[in-house]
Amino acid sequence: MGTIVETEGLTFDDVLLIPGFSSVMPNQVEIRSRFSKKIELKIPIVSSPMDTVTEWEMAVRMAELGGIGIIHRAMTAEKQAEHISRVKRRASVRYMREKPTCFRPDVTVGEVFKFRTDHELSYSSFPITDDNNKLLGIVTSSNFANSNNKQTLGEIMKPRQELTVVNEGTSPREAYAILKRIDKKVVPVVNQNDQVVGIYASKDLNEALAERITNQSYLDAKGRYQVGGAIGTGEEALERAKTLVNAGVDVLVIDTAHGHSKPVFDTLLKLKKTFLADIVVGNISTSDAARDLIHRGADGLRVGMGPGSICTTRVVTGVGRAQITALLECSTISLKEDVPIIADGGIRYPGDITKAIGAGASSVMLGNLLARANEAPGESVPSSDGRQYKKYRGMGSKEAMKASREAAARYLQNNEPAEKMVPEGVPGKVLSEGPLENILFQLTGGLRAGMGYTGSPTISDLQKWRRFDRITHAGKIESSPHDIYME
Repeated sequence: MGTIVETEGLTFDDVLLIPGFSSVMPNQVEIRSRFSKKIELKIPIVSSPMDTVTEWEMAVRMAELGGIGIIHRAMTAEKQAEHISRVKRRASVRYMREKPTCFRPDVTVGEVFKFRTDHELSYSSFPITDDNNKLLGIVTSSNFANSNNKQTLGEIMKPRQELTVVNEGTSPREAYAILKRIDKKVVPVVNQNDQVVGIYASKDLNEALAERITNQSYLDAKGRYQVGGAIGTGEEALERAKTLVNAGVDVLVIDTAHGHSKPVFDTLLKLKKTFLADIVVGNISTSDAARDLIHRGADGLRVGMGPGSICTTRVVTGVGRAQITALLECSTISLKEDVPIIADGGIRYPGDITKAIGAGASSVMLGNLLARANEAPGESVPSSDGRQYKKYRGMGSKEAMKASREAAARYLQNNEPAEKMVPEGVPGKVLSEGPLENILFQLTGGLRAGMGYTGSPTISDLQKWRRFDRITHAGKIESSPHDIYME
């Protein structure tokens, strides 16, 4: 005889968080959170790895505003790596200039000026090295001030024995303190063989330290924007992961429709043995899946099977889980193990973000709401009603699977001809809503207000609130504007 689980399948519209005593105002709450064990966020929002949501432009802006973008895998590994590299190259700050331009002592001042012009360099401090890259001296703007174009750098440089240098591994703060003490603009960084590996400049460090305090972005150890990359399973996924790691990716996301499966287990174990980057795994919807993946080393879990606006998994396969129920169940394991979970799909309103975190999520992954932003790669579509739309499609739609073998592989259909594909998603369009910044302001504003109503000063406090009322159909109607004519 079959079994019907007693747990009710509840989603966002079925529940409301119960308010509580509060001593914290919305503008006082702290919405920092985590995407994975090591990846911190200033806002708990992640852009989904979909081909109409996250490419390098979206990922850069997400990082600038305090979240993180996951570059989709519906492209070659090399192209995806280029998107990763473009995000890393767009770093807002830098601490140390790695592998700086060095010149030999016989190069003339005129040749250096031409090099600076040709390469549009704004700085004029360069280490002088021998053929083995050993430090011989340094030239700065003060050395150039009293020189002529025919002089060699060896003639005008400050020699090695008069320099203050720092060893490889010196932290930015230590270097900053040294520059302040010696009142210099730059200090070379050398390895144990006295070879130049970098240069610290006071201008860079001033900007970097100020950026850490004022900017909304979280940065990696080198002051570059954080970015994630989606991969699949199997040997191809391992090769793709290697390519992305070499490009500087901060977190890898095993991007599958069913994360509680042997191919995902096998891939996760191999990735953990090979790479230091955090591995986030999805998608799942049960505590068994959460427990099994955490015990195999998952650094984050993506929860959601079928709740997305463009996902048809539930109606096509008859399988899935209502999102609030899935989050509550998976978080019983994740909170105990201190592994973040990401609520992926089904979020339509700012209040849904508050509910998702109140059910145990550390962050939310958004597709529909972010596909509306100018920074999303979806094609703009004008409409006869005078409004602007953007294309948005599920990665399980036939259109997406036909366009990319990787998209089809997410639904185990990469070896099927187009006419035999069974779509688990649809294409569509969403209303264009302008800059991403404006969208995120509304979403985080609702979250802040919700934290105020529940008396939750931090995301961790909201995660532990877990107090919901189940509401009736009449309660849902009551929750929205009613009995008025909308203007």
